[in-house]
Amino acid sequence: MGLVLLIVWTIRRYMSPQPLRLEHIPGRPNTLTPLHVLAVFLAIYLIQGLMAFEAAKASDVMQLLAILVGQALTMVIVLLVALRTFRHGIYNGMGLNVRHWLADSGRAIIALLAVLPVVMGLLLSVNLVLAFMIDRHWIPDIRHVNDMLSILNDGSPIVRILAAIAAVVMAPLAEELFFRGMVQSMLRNYLPAWPTVIIASSFFAILHISSPQDVIPLLALGLVLGYNYERTGRLVAPILIHAMFNAVMIYTFLMS
Repeated sequence: MGLVLLIVWTIRRYMSPQPLRLEHIPGRPNTLTPLHVLAVFLAIYLIQGLMAFEAAKASDVMQLLAILVGQALTMVIVLLVALRTFRHGIYNGMGLNVRHWLADSGRAIIALLAVLPVVMGLLLSVNLVLAFMIDRHWIPDIRHVNDMLSILNDGSPIVRILAAIAAVVMAPLAEELFFRGMVQSMLRNYLPAWPTVIIASSFFAILHISSPQDVIPLLALGLVLGYNYERTGRLVAPILIHAMFNAVMIYTFLMS
């Protein structure tokens, strides 16, 4: 189904490329600067680092609670900065408006189905290349299973529930608010739409370097998330795409 949707979308964009150019997109007037993004980024990683340090020797439940608190604080920090920097606030300015939730939900489902074959294909290709290079001792084994997936695989029911909440609910909210809502909106003050989407998506992917095999596939996902944010001017579709993607990855991992 995803391949069919991807082919149909590609044909439609070939026949009518105007939407792909992102030339006429909703405005998001704001006073964000690179200093805002840097300050928020440092604050987020300081908080998450402290939470991780405090919970390092604790149980899986406490570690997950620390992750959830860190994600919640990330959202609070981003929203507080957004309230001061977006001319029309966080709803009509940053794009947390849910008035078009039905259309955004439909867009998210179609986008997820279309991007899944691309992400899965890239993930398979990257892993095959890495396995080939590792088998010939060209590089050390740098592959690493995402920590959240490891916890889901080995944890108790309560641990699995908390990990699923962190991965499917909190992570998409926190990451989309920061990477799309803040970073991408800030870059749009200086650059055209597509360079903005590419840079923000690259930043998003590189920060997942703890699992190196995921970086290129996540770049493809990030481009879809950024494109949908620019097309709608709203964060609902990117958040839903991200949440459903994480849910699919968790299900696939647990069933494998």
